[in-house]
Amino acid sequence: MDQFSSKEEVLAEIPYAYYSELRKISDELKNDDEVMYAAVNHNPNAIIYASDRLLDDEQLVTIAVSKSGLGFLLRYASDRVKDIPSVVMTALKGDGFALQYASERLRDDDSIVLPALQYNGRTLEYASDRIKNDKAMVLTALKGGIDNGFGLRYASEALQNDKEVVIAAVSSTGGALQYANEEFKKDKDVARAAVRENYCSIKYADESLQNDREFILSLAKEDVGIISQINLKYVFDPDFLIETFANDKENTIESKDYINYLFKTRLEELLYRVKRGVEEVKEKGQQELQDQKEKLKQQRQELLEQKEPEQEQQLEQFHK
Repeated sequence: MDQFSSKEEVLAEIPYAYYSELRKISDELKNDDEVMYAAVNHNPNAIIYASDRLLDDEQLVTIAVSKSGLGFLLRYASDRVKDIPSVVMTALKGDGFALQYASERLRDDDSIVLPALQYNGRTLEYASDRIKNDKAMVLTALKGGIDNGFGLRYASEALQNDKEVVIAAVSSTGGALQYANEEFKKDKDVARAAVRENYCSIKYADESLQNDREFILSLAKEDVGIISQINLKYVFDPDFLIETFANDKENTIESKDYINYLFKTRLEELLYRVKRGVEEVKEKGQQELQDQKEKLKQQRQELLEQKEPEQEQQLEQFHK
């Protein structure tokens, strides 16, 4: 295809050509209903080459965004089409994140935003401030999918300070603990809810909790897997381990492969830290030595600069 191709030639090539070839055709053909409908039906991505007039055609846009995962193509539609509920809803069915391309009016419409929030809680980012402060809507966003809890970072400040909301978020996605405020990171109820969903989230808890032996022990008794994430001082504490495995209902201690893997990983981490620490000490020592050499060099230069005027004065007196 090129700008000199006839309409008949373009229509004949559409089933066999990659959609990006359409960029080469004339503006007249990009504005031709038959050509662009054929192209978009064959490959929805072709809509990005449609004329402004056709990007204002709600039927053509609907065809493009109706394909699963291609709701983002709504971004190319005209402002008028982005404000048509049926078109936006079609886009959201295949991609909840298409909400970001909807009109401001529709991003404040509960019936439009709800499907997006149910698709992925992170789409709360594109909802209106009113919805971000609507507890029922936010709780809907936070519950459900694996990543839904991450929507916490986009909730209003008031709701981020609501313990029920925060627990709902971390119960859905443990990693959402990283978006909780500092007070909730110190809250044992919140941290426990996060760890129960994903023990890796303990790293987002406040340091005071990570160093609370009794709290960490209570978590380890629920899931020994947390040993892969907790402070190394507990990993190599025999009393801590005895209490942990003595209360392990799964009797994990008998699973030699898992235990070997678990402790081998932590031992490798310990050795890496030691090795890196040694390297840092050596690097620091070398840097200090280099700094000392530079200091001596500077002092020598200053002495030489002080002697030059004295030598000149002595020569002048000699010649007199």
